[in-house]
Amino acid sequence: MSVDQEIERKLIKVENLDVGYFHRPILFDLNFSVTRGQCLAIMGASGCGKSTLLKSMVGLLRPLNGKIYINNKSLWSGYNDPPANLLHELGILYQGGALWSSMNIVDNVSLPLQMFTSLSITEIRELAHYKLSLVGLTGYEHLYPSELSGGMRKRAGLARALSLDPKILFFDEPSAGLDPLSARKLDELIIRLKETLDLTFVVISHELESIFTIADDAIFLGGDHFTILDRGNPKSLAENSMNPEVRSFLCRNSSTKMI
Repeated sequence: MSVDQEIERKLIKVENLDVGYFHRPILFDLNFSVTRGQCLAIMGASGCGKSTLLKSMVGLLRPLNGKIYINNKSLWSGYNDPPANLLHELGILYQGGALWSSMNIVDNVSLPLQMFTSLSITEIRELAHYKLSLVGLTGYEHLYPSELSGGMRKRAGLARALSLDPKILFFDEPSAGLDPLSARKLDELIIRLKETLDLTFVVISHELESIFTIADDAIFLGGDHFTILDRGNPKSLAENSMNPEVRSFLCRNSSTKMI
């Protein structure tokens, strides 16, 4: 593979990144990339800055230092906000789904299309129904978030994240609050969407079974000065990492099956 082809495959690049709040860094000197079609897991103990990193990668928190590139374009340039056309390449599924409670789920999925496209109402409804079909919610379009199970709300949130045909999907603890069967079904859906739609995923999770199931690659945040302690396939890290904090996290439950 040529150098140019290798660069093209790096859909996300993070270089020398410091992120934090009020000029106080939480995470230091982060360097990593995400290859097109991969699922990258961001791991680490509670409070290590996983969600802070995610906010910076989706255009919600300006870095204190360093660069983030999406498809070879700088997400943060000078004092400008991230360009809207670049943000539309990103889809986000928040931990609670973040659906509008006053709207049924087809209206929730339709909203980004109404706001950011010039499609007709008929085209928007057809696309919204299609996105819901991708996540197995055909026939539930008229229901409101309060009428859905936790797993269904996650899938409805995923359909909305897919509404603008993003190249990259960011998930914040997708399995949080779900029973084991619903969590497993969501993992299977993530894998299917990655393969059929050629999507790239960045997932924050502390659920080991989910991490071992969906992630091709992972970074582990931690240490005295929160940074990347190790990187690699999660199963390989569990078996071979030389860092005790990483091994302790990934092997904390010896009964966890590395699928």
